[in-house]
Amino acid sequence: MATENKDSFLEIKRLGKVSNDGVFVLSIAEKRFAFLNPPMVKILEIDKKLLMEEAQVVLHSIPVEEMDYLELRFAELMDLGASEEVEIRVVQNNVQKFLSCSAYLSSDKKSVIGFLKDVTTAKKHEEYLVNYGARKDAILDMVAQNLSTPLNLSKFTVDLIEKAIQQKKYHKLNAHITLMREVTSESIKVIDKFLQEEHLESPRLNPKVNRFDIISKIVIVMEKLKETNPDKQFRLDTKAKHLFIENDEVKFFQIIHNLLSNSVKFAKPHSNIEVVVRDHKAKVEVVIKDEGIGIPEDLKPFIFEKKSRASRPGLNGEISNGIGLYVVKQLTEMLGGNIYFDSKENKGTRFTLELPKT
Repeated sequence: MATENKDSFLEIKRLGKVSNDGVFVLSIAEKRFAFLNPPMVKILEIDKKLLMEEAQVVLHSIPVEEMDYLELRFAELMDLGASEEVEIRVVQNNVQKFLSCSAYLSSDKKSVIGFLKDVTTAKKHEEYLVNYGARKDAILDMVAQNLSTPLNLSKFTVDLIEKAIQQKKYHKLNAHITLMREVTSESIKVIDKFLQEEHLESPRLNPKVNRFDIISKIVIVMEKLKETNPDKQFRLDTKAKHLFIENDEVKFFQIIHNLLSNSVKFAKPHSNIEVVVRDHKAKVEVVIKDEGIGIPEDLKPFIFEKKSRASRPGLNGEISNGIGLYVVKQLTEMLGGNIYFDSKENKGTRFTLELPKT
């Protein structure tokens, strides 16, 4: 091996030791790997000894319908000397994964140097956004269709009530009000059904990590709830103007929104809802406490269950779908955190969320 190639090989091995991505050197003539770093083996989920003996074992995980595309990109590599961000779908142990490979031909054209990433999570997020857009449009159409009839009926009923009052035919009011109550109840059920579907979709999606400011996210949720709940007093207690962590900001936003909405639902009029944020060395702590009706002792063991028996209507008759705190628990665990609570009946509830900084 020429001195230049030896130096290049040593540099690739050095990169392989520090990289979290897969790094490999493939001998084209021998169809064997000359080098594989540990992340490469982990991503492929194939025994290293087997990989080193026969590189083509990798192809066993690639579906037949992907092979034409793979051959086309390999031809591109041999012709141009590089083929970047080649996305490959693989199936391992009946589980589908998406890998992205950038490969480069060595100067002597005898070897391929490659870098492999597992992009399954990013791919699922991409698919989710596409599906979310399509689902959003479908939901808007369905909600519009499902609500148009009851809302028009509600408008008609209001007209009847006004007419009955003008004509002083008060005996008709009870029937009109009963109809209005039934129509409103059905409309709420339609909306609640779609909200349940959206809430349950999020825990099935792997976290997408990025750096974000948790203070700004909390402020956004609090400001929105202030607008719709002027009878509640909201307060943020924190020493930090900004507090950045690396995690999934969408899931964090949903956790905070669900917890604060829950406090609003069970808080007494003109009572306080407080969010306390504490910055620790390896974690952040977010405490949400209210002065609401609290949780009875017999319901506490079931508070995080799906369709929990602990579900109760809010103080203003808000219907509980029984999944809000279940989703909070699932999302918290996905983010590598913990959540727990303490509560005294008729005195209030305190939820504590702990999340790692990185």
